[in-house]
Amino acid sequence: SGSPEGTGPFSAAWAVLQGVLAADDWARHLFLDSGMPSGVLTVPGKLTAEEAVALKEQWETQHAGGRGTAILSGGLEYQALSLTPEQAQFLQTRAFGIQEIARLLGIPQHFLNAGNSPGSSQSLTYTNVQAVFRELTTVTLYPTYLRRMEKAFSSLLPRGQSVQFDLADFLKADDGTRYTALKTAIDAGILTVEEARAQEDLPLLTEERTSLEAT
Repeated sequence: SGSPEGTGPFSAAWAVLQGVLAADDWARHLFLDSGMPSGVLTVPGKLTAEEAVALKEQWETQHAGGRGTAILSGGLEYQALSLTPEQAQFLQTRAFGIQEIARLLGIPQHFLNAGNSPGSSQSLTYTNVQAVFRELTTVTLYPTYLRRMEKAFSSLLPRGQSVQFDLADFLKADDGTRYTALKTAIDAGILTVEEARAQEDLPLLTEERTSLEAT
């Protein structure tokens, strides 16, 4: 950082944000200001400045805005310059910037869609969304925010009382894992069917049958 004291966390975070903003600004002005030419004309030999200007003006006069066929002679060559859609949008640079922001905030990058960049294998799907929510709860929400809120609320209560968030729904395993575990517990006699349904917030079978008979 050039400073004997080093770089503090806020300065490091600001440097990351400046890099992200600079990349977005550069990409925007590339097209607004025509920062990239549409093509290059090359000729054998060396042109004077006046000849180069005259050739450019002649080419633009004859071909600007048209879709006709260009006829080249005297060794003149035209090479079009273009960007792929990925290059034009600077997708990899933007994805990296989002990942840096997620890292600074302590948020799993999936929640900022950083894992959905081209070629990424970290796209959010139904099969892993529950695992991602568990990650958000255990890595970000509870240690950073909820634990402090529990302490703050508990300090306002009479002695012996405390506040604790119920995170059971956020920390549940995926459906397949839960159902397998419940079946194992039922088969082993650890849980009854009714107790297993209660854990899944399902009505008791007796209540369900009574409701069906009433209809």
